[in-house]
Amino acid sequence: MPTSPPSQGGFRWVSQFKKVMALTATNFNFPGQQGVYHGKVRDVYNMGDKLVMVATDRISAFDVVLPKGIPFKGQMLNQIAAKFLDATTDICPNWKLATPDTW
Repeated sequence: MPTSPPSQGGFRWVSQFKKVMALTATNFNFPGQQGVYHGKVRDVYNMGDKLVMVATDRISAFDVVLPKGIPFKGQMLNQIAAKFLDATTDICPNWKLATPDTW
């Protein structure tokens, strides 16, 4: 077993990935914000005529939010939802206005 990761290949990326923290709490204060709802996995910010939904890395199992999150879980949930909302918008209009560029 190697004592240090090689400089090429996926090993360096994996070692850097382990240092990433999970986004388990949000405390945004948007201009014009009228309220916030913190759900089990998503947080919803009320902007008056629009809602801003933030998918976090929190894990919920049997209505219990577990103490540790999974890094990038919220990002993946957001990307999956965006893909299917975009794919079906010609069949049925939906609520999606924009999705942030995560890369």
